[in-house]
Amino acid sequence: MLFQYGASSFFQNNNSILVPLTSYVRDAIFPSSSSSTQQKPTHLVDAYCGKCSFLEGDAANIFDTVQSYPREQTAVIIDPPRKGSDEKFIDQLIDFGSSTVVYVSCNVHTQARDVGMILRKSQEKMSGKQYFVESIRGFDLFPQTSHVESVAILRLVDSSSSGEVEMQS
Repeated sequence: MLFQYGASSFFQNNNSILVPLTSYVRDAIFPSSSSSTQQKPTHLVDAYCGKCSFLEGDAANIFDTVQSYPREQTAVIIDPPRKGSDEKFIDQLIDFGSSTVVYVSCNVHTQARDVGMILRKSQEKMSGKQYFVESIRGFDLFPQTSHVESVAILRLVDSSSSGEVEMQS
């Protein structure tokens, strides 16, 4: 992979771990398994990417910009700053209801808080559907420090009448 970025831009600089991290995100969005019943996304929203060359919008109001996107064919990538997302953003994410959410974080504590809020709010606000955590994986971009990049994959699934999530493999 070849990445280009400006000198004033933030970019992960551990190239030995960056490719596995980006590959993990790609594989979560576009699973190669032929047994996967989910539709492959045709649309991608990168909510915290900065200036986007396709459709530009502020993360706080990004879902106003992409209202025409088909929810079942849209994946959302969230990579917020250390402080995480705020409740307004998460409410918009829930209202949008994309099929896949990939939450990349440099702070596992704010990620856990936000993912918990996404799970709780999806169960409360989405009739018949809710998000569940498919996987969480850490990437050690800064060896010999306490910092780790964490990637959580969330999928929107139908809820059973008993409130349990039906998981398909």
